[in-house]
Amino acid sequence: MSEKSSTFMDMNDEMKLRLAYAEIARLNEEKATANRGQIDLVAHDQAMRADFERQREEDRQFFKAQQDNMKEFYMQQMKDQAERHKAELKQLRIDNMENVKRVMEESACHQKASDNLIASLNEKISKLTAMLEKSAISETEAKWLASYRQRQKFKRNAEQAKLLKSGNEVTREEEKDDWPDKKNNNKSDSSTSSGGHVSPQKKDSHDKRSVRTDYQKNKPYTLTPVYHKLHEYFSLPENGHFVKRNGEIETWWYRELVRIPEHYEEHFYEVASYYVKGKGQGITRPNTRLIKGVPFDLELITYVLTEHFAYNTPFTRIVDKLSHMGLNMNTKTLGVIVHKIITYIRKEMKEVWESTIKKTHNWMIDETSGLVGVKTDEGIRKYLKRYFWGIKANVQKLVWFIYEHGSRGLKAIRQFLDNFIGFFTTDGYVVYKVYDDEEHPNQHRSACLTHIRRKFVESLEENHSLSMWFIDEIGRLFAIEHDCKKANLDSEQVRLERLKRSRPIMERIKEKFEQFARSGYKGLGTLTKKALKYIKAEWSAMQTILQDGNLELSNNLAEQMMRHIKLNLKNCLNIGSEDSALDYAFMFSVIESCSMNKLSPVRYIKELVSRLTDKPCSHAEKEAILPCFIQK
Repeated sequence: MSEKSSTFMDMNDEMKLRLAYAEIARLNEEKATANRGQIDLVAHDQAMRADFERQREEDRQFFKAQQDNMKEFYMQQMKDQAERHKAELKQLRIDNMENVKRVMEESACHQKASDNLIASLNEKISKLTAMLEKSAISETEAKWLASYRQRQKFKRNAEQAKLLKSGNEVTREEEKDDWPDKKNNNKSDSSTSSGGHVSPQKKDSHDKRSVRTDYQKNKPYTLTPVYHKLHEYFSLPENGHFVKRNGEIETWWYRELVRIPEHYEEHFYEVASYYVKGKGQGITRPNTRLIKGVPFDLELITYVLTEHFAYNTPFTRIVDKLSHMGLNMNTKTLGVIVHKIITYIRKEMKEVWESTIKKTHNWMIDETSGLVGVKTDEGIRKYLKRYFWGIKANVQKLVWFIYEHGSRGLKAIRQFLDNFIGFFTTDGYVVYKVYDDEEHPNQHRSACLTHIRRKFVESLEENHSLSMWFIDEIGRLFAIEHDCKKANLDSEQVRLERLKRSRPIMERIKEKFEQFARSGYKGLGTLTKKALKYIKAEWSAMQTILQDGNLELSNNLAEQMMRHIKLNLKNCLNIGSEDSALDYAFMFSVIESCSMNKLSPVRYIKELVSRLTDKPCSHAEKEAILPCFIQK
């Protein structure tokens, strides 16, 4: 028992009762205090709930106001934008109406000119018809005229008739007497004189020589004409003599052209191995093919390559031609053989061809597309658009085509341009503009005036006067190049002449397109805007033209070359595979290089294959076979 409990037990009842009341009072007081605390917590909770609801209502009102403000702002923005679009549409309608009006006026002018031209032609046709009707002759007269012309064709000229003393010349009166509307008695009277003397009859004239008697003036049509001297094929008959002039035999040259049709021979050799004591084993017929796996001889190789790549004859047509001449082969077999031939030549010549063109310092570059058979990631074979790049070295007169899996990206041409030093001409394709910045000080890109001019040609129907102004100014630049070439100026003289004469033309061009650029090309059509923006974007590269004395400003040969190749690709239909695309790229290089050097592709390909297959060639020997170095 605790000490407190012991004390409580010792107290009397009165004291115990007092203590009990005191404890009850204390407990009641604590209870009251506890009750007051519970009431405060409830009130606090209610107050907090009221504050939260008030704050939430304020937030709701605030965000609603924000939402209303934003809605009003964007509605105003949309309204303003609609007003702007309405104004722009109105202006566009006005511009279009002006363009339509101008086009209708020009169309009316063209129609009027066309009507005048048609009327003029109809008038000329009427006059010519009337003249023909007046000059019409009868059937009898036509027959006599044909007979007369035939006689005149083989008649000796006056000098020959006098030399050979072949008889009296036919007079004008005698010719008139042969006219069919003369009476018979006139014909009979014409053969006698007034005294009854019979005039000597005209002797049969010999064939008139239809060629010149001067040998030097008979230009041969072939490279190896055969000349047959008189004594080689003719012996005078007994008591005969040649006609002489000034004491010498009068001779002339008579031309005959003979075509020797080709034919094909197929040889099968029965081959066996043999053994000779002391010498070892041998074979009766060693491999004599020019190219491994190719049964064609040199002539047939040359024929097939030139037919397909120089004359754009499809393989199907070549197969037909060969079959008509006795050589039957299907298209697939021919394609496989051609691929083997080109692979061999390309392997031998690729390195020397590329190294030679990389040594030059003036290029023209362009690209064109064709359909090439490729396999997709799903393994499906499709004909897709793929690109060929062409590099043309004008000074060296050499062309090299690139095919990098048909890519038109920077990576395909970068392997050539990164190490290039000099000037190269291109269109405004963005890949080339990488070399316009200061990070490439060795590469100087020149704009292609032919591409720039083409944009204005395309916009002629839209804005004839403005487009013709730019075309004429570019034509004046072309004229400067023509004059320089005609005067045989060297590169430095050409550069100085350009600086002197081209600068004012360039300044006029710049002032003109900047004038339209400042106005925002207002009132111009789509094609005209495109042309003006293109020349503005190419302006810095146009100025580079003036610095390069070797650049043929007047004619972008690369663009012309690519158009020719584009036509070739269309004529050959679709290229079967990427390997075939490499073949085409190489053969285009051969054909276009021959064209630049005025070489016959037939003779060049024949010489190229002959030298490569005759013996192993060194780098220098292969370089000597290039179209720009081979002896013509």
